[in-house]
Amino acid sequence: MTTVSSISIGSAIAVLATSGLALNIVVMAVIIKGSFLAANNNSTFPMLFNLLLSDSLHLSFILFYLTPAAIVQDVMVVGLDTTLGTAMRVVLYVSRTMLACLACSRLVLVCYPKFSGLFERSKAIKMCIVTWPLCIALAVIGQYLMPCCQLVLYFRTFSLHFSKGANSTNYSDFLIEKPTSIGSSLIAFVCYSIIIIKIRKERKQVTSALTNSEQNKRKKQEYGFVFQFTAISISSTFTWLSFLIYPKIIPYAQPEWNNRGIINKSNVSAADLSNFLENKWHL
Repeated sequence: MTTVSSISIGSAIAVLATSGLALNIVVMAVIIKGSFLAANNNSTFPMLFNLLLSDSLHLSFILFYLTPAAIVQDVMVVGLDTTLGTAMRVVLYVSRTMLACLACSRLVLVCYPKFSGLFERSKAIKMCIVTWPLCIALAVIGQYLMPCCQLVLYFRTFSLHFSKGANSTNYSDFLIEKPTSIGSSLIAFVCYSIIIIKIRKERKQVTSALTNSEQNKRKKQEYGFVFQFTAISISSTFTWLSFLIYPKIIPYAQPEWNNRGIINKSNVSAADLSNFLENKWHL
């Protein structure tokens, strides 16, 4: 049944999903229009495009299915919540993989350039292609082959939700969801931290030989890394931590307040905003 809280929270999720999707579309359009996927460009853009594509699908599922279901507080199509839960697993795994790969790629290019061949463009494209079937396989294993539990887009929690019994052991969460979430966040945290330290160290060594404009340019690059690190790594970490902590402190009998949906969409939108601002000079 539709309530004031369901309308309010559903509308907030719709606004976040719409803004994130719009930012994604703008950046993807710039990448395509500017031919940044062409052979003469670096390997970052194929991975970034793959990340934007997975995030766009994620937000589309939220905007066109979960938002109306959350507002009316009912299942829109029987069985579709489970199917979309599987699809959401796939795009989430792709996003986590691409975030980790982008962080590793930047670490190698900035700090260890002699190993840059590991992320040359042809290899990056193959990595992006292979990521999808691997993530589909992982999603199918977690959703249908493990004893417990299936992930669904659940209207009462306004987000993804594991459908399980009271005494069920959630193998899917323990063996897949938590490791992929923690692993992606940890890799990004370590890589961007090393990059920031490296940039600051080099800036101190060469700053005396640079003009004021060059010094300002280097500062902006450094702050750009800090912003991206903060927006993506911290928000991603906070999101999976909320999925871990919320069920322990909020009674299951009050699922309408177990609102991880806004946090999850805020995380995706923060990553989208970071990618948009980082690439805005190409507009």
